[in-house]
Amino acid sequence: RVKLVLPLSFRDQMVGFLCLGGKLSGDIYTNLDIQLLSLFSDEASIALENAKLFQQVKNMKDYNEGILQGMRSGVISLDSNGRISAFNLQAERITGLSRKYIIGKEYSVLPVPLNKVFESGYKGGKSYADQEFSIEVNKDEGKRVPVMINTNVLYEETGSEIRQVVCVLTDLTKLKELEAEVRKAERLATMGVIAGELAHEIKNPLVSVRTMAELLPDKYKDEEFRNKFMTLALKEIDRIDEMVNKLFNFTLKKEKGEYVKVSLSELLEEILEDMSIQLSAKRIQIIKKYLSQPNVFADRVELKKAFSNIITNCTEAVDEKGEIYIDIKQKKNMRLPNVVTFKDNGPGFSERSIERAFDAFYSTKHKGSGLGLFVAYRVIRNHDGRIRIGNWERGAMVTVELPFYSQDYSDKSKKVN
Repeated sequence: RVKLVLPLSFRDQMVGFLCLGGKLSGDIYTNLDIQLLSLFSDEASIALENAKLFQQVKNMKDYNEGILQGMRSGVISLDSNGRISAFNLQAERITGLSRKYIIGKEYSVLPVPLNKVFESGYKGGKSYADQEFSIEVNKDEGKRVPVMINTNVLYEETGSEIRQVVCVLTDLTKLKELEAEVRKAERLATMGVIAGELAHEIKNPLVSVRTMAELLPDKYKDEEFRNKFMTLALKEIDRIDEMVNKLFNFTLKKEKGEYVKVSLSELLEEILEDMSIQLSAKRIQIIKKYLSQPNVFADRVELKKAFSNIITNCTEAVDEKGEIYIDIKQKKNMRLPNVVTFKDNGPGFSERSIERAFDAFYSTKHKGSGLGLFVAYRVIRNHDGRIRIGNWERGAMVTVELPFYSQDYSDKSKKVN
């Protein structure tokens, strides 16, 4: 039978009861007994609440761990001592490192450039947003995994000491493979367009030659007709030969270019110097606005060709004493932060030109080859960049966006077809 009941309370809330039977001696409970048991009940209440809180914390930890391990992105975090405290399954798959091996180790054991990213975050408080890197996962085989990195540096309440550095890795392998397939499809489609355009361009002069050839038997004795036929035939053959040569030069397979550190401003200045005579001939004014001096990782020869074609288009579009505007700026927290804008005060692009500007052989100029913007588009896409055309209030505008340049790879070369 219950002889004594003591409440178990914590912070003025009832959490249970302590029920006791009679003493083995048969004596009643004294005031001293009750006081001692009250002290015990207070400690028991605290112990029960701590056990409850511990279970809640454990459940929350298990819940968070389940979310962490189930994420489709890799997550790595450092504690205040610079040691790895979190490393989920996707991080294992991307880096090829075991979670059991990596937990508790310093960030220096991570592959390049992850160790550099954590070093800049842990020592310098630097965060990255949507930055693309290539992680070296197997030095012997030279295997690399393209990833997008986002990091966040968390501080203590004092705001001076770093509490945690969290890094989220997104594997871009499938995306890069898809982009490669898209580029392959674009090349195949372009080949079809080129073949169709070339067939159309060749057919026109052939029709003229054929018509004259059909009349030649009846008018062979007509010297004037013979001279006219010979002049026309040679002219149309030269026209076909010129188109074939342009196509040959365009499709001529060059050696693989080496990707190096390229200063956009220096490259543009070099192009403007090369084109100085052409620009001076029309007394064109170049208005430059370089808000930043970014570097890119690029095939210098190819990128120069692309920019030269764009500036040449601007030069041909404006009248004498025309104006060409070249701007360089950098956007923060963007996948393509380096932006170069070319603008002129010419007539601008028509709606049809905007739709077809990047098509091979499409040109609105009388003697245009129709390959300038097409080549520029191909080069920028090969550099994982983006090129867009449009109009501004005074004329045409071409915007080129190029990826972030990583200092960690300034000494590494990349090959491109």
